[in-house]
Amino acid sequence: MKIQFVNTFIKGILFSGLLAAIVFLSSASSAAQTKRAVDSEKDFFVPCAKALRIGLSEVQKLHSKDMERQTKGNSDSDTELLEIQGAMKNYISCRRADTAARLKKLTADEKKQFNLKSENARQIARMRVDLIPYISFDENFEDPLDYTITQKAIALVEDYKVGLTGVYKQTKDAAPEKQIGELLARIEKISREADEATEFSSFKKAVEKALKESGKGTEKVVTTAFLVRLLKMNLPGGN
Repeated sequence: MKIQFVNTFIKGILFSGLLAAIVFLSSASSAAQTKRAVDSEKDFFVPCAKALRIGLSEVQKLHSKDMERQTKGNSDSDTELLEIQGAMKNYISCRRADTAARLKKLTADEKKQFNLKSENARQIARMRVDLIPYISFDENFEDPLDYTITQKAIALVEDYKVGLTGVYKQTKDAAPEKQIGELLARIEKISREADEATEFSSFKKAVEKALKESGKGTEKVVTTAFLVRLLKMNLPGGN
């Protein structure tokens, strides 16, 4: 079971690891000056056409460079978190706008199927986040680390959704289901150690159902690719 005290302690360790690049300012005065400088700047935004072309990881790099420019290399935990939040917000908003435009070309039946599969993907992503030790799905910024990882999962769902609209011209075969099975086995081991065997069982069934219902062709490709990326998320040695 997840004990609140243990959660808080270990989240602190995880958060330090996630933001290992953070350089703490030498004094409270310089930290305040940095924050004022950042607050006075307009939010950095990568144009959607470019953001969607280069992908989330590259968008994050651009936000990181902008933050370095604003702070003149003096970054603290607050500015580092602003950088991550900004990149996620930038990319996800662009992806959602692009998908909305693509949906206008679908028939009513296709939209119905799209909405169903999108919601299933979201539920699978939520279950995956909750299976990460000491992490909970959080879209309301109740916890910085929970929120950051949740946004990462949501970005994967948004990528999957645009794939469902048929935008991507797939040239590669679907990821082998054997790989998905291997990743599930690794997650199961971690889940059992965290006393979450029941939660994992529900998650595994949801993944298997998504695979079964994906059929063949392009949908199979985008579904297996999405599941592999989601299963690897925050999995030790899985990225």
